[in-house]
Amino acid sequence: MNETLKTIFQRKSVRIYQDKPISKDALELLVRAAMAAPSGADTRSWSFIIIQDKKMLESLAQGLKYGKMLKKSGAAIIVCGNPEKSVFEGDQYWMFDCSIAAENILLAAESIGLGAVWVSVYPNNLRIRNTKEILELPKDIEPLCVISLGYPKIEQKPKDKFDSKKMHWDKWKNI
Repeated sequence: MNETLKTIFQRKSVRIYQDKPISKDALELLVRAAMAAPSGADTRSWSFIIIQDKKMLESLAQGLKYGKMLKKSGAAIIVCGNPEKSVFEGDQYWMFDCSIAAENILLAAESIGLGAVWVSVYPNNLRIRNTKEILELPKDIEPLCVISLGYPKIEQKPKDKFDSKKMHWDKWKNI
């Protein structure tokens, strides 16, 4: 199996981290991977906020119901989009563009030995409001997710999520 597929199949959600900082070079590499993602009509309406400050990580943890692991993380990357800049033929693509970019971050993190977990912000209005307030985001920027990052504290096995019943050949088959 090639390295790309190994990384995809080894990716897992990691919520428990060592008390070890993540280098700025590693964080920039993750954002470079994010920006290598495809984008609808090549609008690239995304932005990435990198947080290393422990107080800011704690604030995010308090403002996000499912983000408690942020208190102990080494860093976080908030994936944001600008809906006004992602319009193509009348439709907005920012949430798709940002989702693909976020997946690239998760895979890149796995490939360099970091643990990561996606913490959903969008479309929950309370989480959006809390995140926007904490990060002082401008009105036109929407947070899609927070990716918590750190060096894994414990060994975790990836889940095998393959289910052949969800795969259809040539046409839909009710199962």
